[in-house]
Amino acid sequence: MSKIDRVVALGLGDQSLDAALSKLRRNYEEELIRVKGKLKEACTKAESLRSAAGERDIPDTDISAEIEALLTQAESELNGKAKACGWAEQILEAFRLRHGLTRMPTAPQTVSGVMVLILMGFGETAINASFFANAHMVAGPFAALLTSGLISLTNITASALGGFLIGRWMDYGKNAEDASDPEFLIPRLRARIALGAFICIMALFHMTVGLIRATESLDVVHHGLSSYALVFTTPEALFLVMTGTCLSVLAYRKGKHSFHDYPGYGSRYRALETLRDEVVDTYEEFMERIEDRFDEVERSASKTEKNSTQALTRYNAAVESCHAVARKLELAVNQAESTMRMQTAQLTSHHRAARGRSSAVSEAKLEHLLIFDKFLPESLPRLEQDKIVQARQERFAIQKANALARLSNHFQSILNVDKEYV
Repeated sequence: MSKIDRVVALGLGDQSLDAALSKLRRNYEEELIRVKGKLKEACTKAESLRSAAGERDIPDTDISAEIEALLTQAESELNGKAKACGWAEQILEAFRLRHGLTRMPTAPQTVSGVMVLILMGFGETAINASFFANAHMVAGPFAALLTSGLISLTNITASALGGFLIGRWMDYGKNAEDASDPEFLIPRLRARIALGAFICIMALFHMTVGLIRATESLDVVHHGLSSYALVFTTPEALFLVMTGTCLSVLAYRKGKHSFHDYPGYGSRYRALETLRDEVVDTYEEFMERIEDRFDEVERSASKTEKNSTQALTRYNAAVESCHAVARKLELAVNQAESTMRMQTAQLTSHHRAARGRSSAVSEAKLEHLLIFDKFLPESLPRLEQDKIVQARQERFAIQKANALARLSNHFQSILNVDKEYV
């Protein structure tokens, strides 16, 4: 027999309808009282953790004075380097105007220049070795390569050095308004004299190589008109002289243009570029220092806040558990009221059928029996947000953003003074 059937049987017996309904209600109240007891335990636990969650140990993260000092130092250093950069720019411009230069400096092609010179050396070595070995002037192929390599090394190295040390001064100041000024004229005259001496030395070197091939002897070389005539009448010797001369000219030009720019021009331009890089490096250094300082304080603050955050987490977990039990209680109340109304309607119908309408329960009494609102809690503990930590983090983030923005704005203002600082 079901619960409602037992109540109906009792109601149709000696008990009145309201007594039967009260008994039916007590059956639901037992379950609601049990759930409400669990809710009270959960709420009591949450309340016991409230005090621990409210005691916050929040560290002081105000480093505005320290950051202000860093920003002041950064602005001072950036201004100093920007000023030095401006002076270097003026020096470079004055040098350009003084020497009549209309182009920007060119970067030395050192690596490619060295590679070309090495290839030229190997080429001349191979050519000379083939001619020396063909004339049976050396003991074997290795000796031919060794002798030819020494000749080629001397030729290429001396020619490249001649271009580097002499050639770059040949056009010194020739485009200046006062190109005849001794400041420009004397270096050009010295370069021409040195070039003439260099040409004579290299000509003697190549003629000697030609004489060696013409006389087919590495031991004795006689310099004279008859010997030189022998060079021009020996095709192999003449070819060696012409090949060596061409490679000397190429090495001279490579040494003149690949390892330097106009004398004094490249060094001044590189000094300006170095200062520009220092401005950028200083900006990036202070940006990194500011970020590192904020990150360090943030890590320290987070470590200190960990215990208080854990207490707040435990409290909120207890509050969430309390709210979960409250939801279960509310669901149980709704189910009890719904089922009670349905069973009350059934019980009332049986009573009226057996005893007539005079036995019906009043509406006020019936409403009292059907409502279980008294089991619902009047209030529940509320979740606590970590507003202090959040406020600290927000304030800290704003302070960091403002500091970085201030440094960036100052850097941009320096760049805007002269776009060529970029």
